[in-house]
Amino acid sequence: MDSAVHPNFFQRDSILFTEQELVAQLKRAEADAGCKITGERPHRGRWDSVRELPLWAERAGLQYDSILGQRWWASKPAKDGYWVGTGLPYHFIAPDTYRRLDVMEIPVFNCDNRDFWEPHQYSLRYKPGAYKTFLAGLGLSEDEAFERWKAFLEQTIEKYPTAYGYNWDPVYLANNQPKLNAPYSTDTHFRKCITYAKSRGVGLISSNGLNAFWRGREKVAIRYIAGDAGSSTAKYAVSSSVKLDASTLMVPLKFRGRRARVSVNGRETDCTAVKVLGRQHALFAVDVGPEELLITVRYE
Repeated sequence: MDSAVHPNFFQRDSILFTEQELVAQLKRAEADAGCKITGERPHRGRWDSVRELPLWAERAGLQYDSILGQRWWASKPAKDGYWVGTGLPYHFIAPDTYRRLDVMEIPVFNCDNRDFWEPHQYSLRYKPGAYKTFLAGLGLSEDEAFERWKAFLEQTIEKYPTAYGYNWDPVYLANNQPKLNAPYSTDTHFRKCITYAKSRGVGLISSNGLNAFWRGREKVAIRYIAGDAGSSTAKYAVSSSVKLDASTLMVPLKFRGRRARVSVNGRETDCTAVKVLGRQHALFAVDVGPEELLITVRYE
């Protein structure tokens, strides 16, 4: 379960789209949650506000945003997909200076209860000059929504080595609490998805956890030690200023027709063969920390 701020801007309620309002809502959310908040999932990050919100978030001390990833239209249902080019986290770039912001986007494929709403057209005005109309809702049953989710998950496993972001709204998981006007307000769909993901060996992580993990990856250092084409062997050391469990590394799967065998500190480790950018690689996971690990790759 994530603790993140869900900033709200509605002109009709006199909630202005300003940086000061974002900071005020963040402070209220932290007071309510009783903890430091590092992420946001705004209502309208996809509509005319992506140039402002990441800059405001950085100045407010937020580390990630998680709302992009779907595409919405006024006359047809939203469509899931890699609309931002990836399912993995990436850093925003300042629109004027092209500086890499210390704020990441963690894309989501689906959010709220959109699969279960009956199709309905919404119109909103949340900042001056930004009036948007979109169609939301697919009217699916929980079983139909699961099969739709399952197809995307299989692609992330078999076709695109990536992450699949899904936001289960707390209202959806309320398990039929009274006075909740939400279709399918049970955790049945959630449980089916999680159970199936585990059966396929998929790791589960929250947005907060993925933010921390991804930032930890950027602190990993790789030091070249030696390489010998004659013996088809390479050695390098891996370390990090912070402890990072299960950091994934990869090497070419084959060299001169020979397959990679990888050892960590002298002990052979399991590898998974995947295709990345059209080439076969061997992926393996290591627990990284300040003490260097010796990685040896032999092609036999």
